[in-house]
Amino acid sequence: MKITSLLKLTLLTGSLVLATNSCLKAQDTGGSSSGGGHHDSGLTSDERAELKADRDKVFDANPDLKKEDDDLKSQRPQSDASADDKAAFHDKWHAFMDKVNDAIEKIDPNAAPIIAKMQAARHAKDSGSSQ
Repeated sequence: MKITSLLKLTLLTGSLVLATNSCLKAQDTGGSSSGGGHHDSGLTSDERAELKADRDKVFDANPDLKKEDDDLKSQRPQSDASADDKAAFHDKWHAFMDKVNDAIEKIDPNAAPIIAKMQAARHAKDSGSSQ
């Protein structure tokens, strides 16, 4: 009888751990499996989809901008990079994203509030990480 109770307790505990991990992972990714990044985590799935479609249109219309995106992604510092290198890349990446967002707003003015929402999340995270 003790073994049955212990087995039930173990199974219940394991189930709770799995359920908690799933919930926490969904919160960390904003409930999204799109891999959009941490600044879009406050966006709805529809907003993320709209921005992705607009970004794809911008890159299709401007191959140089797409190349710059690919180049920057390949330059992303490794985890063992210096803090200065990471900060320099961070600044370069955000300047590039501002350029992409401006291009998105030109092709889809309705995206402006979504971009503003995403930028507010970015600025909140940036100011929180500098404290």
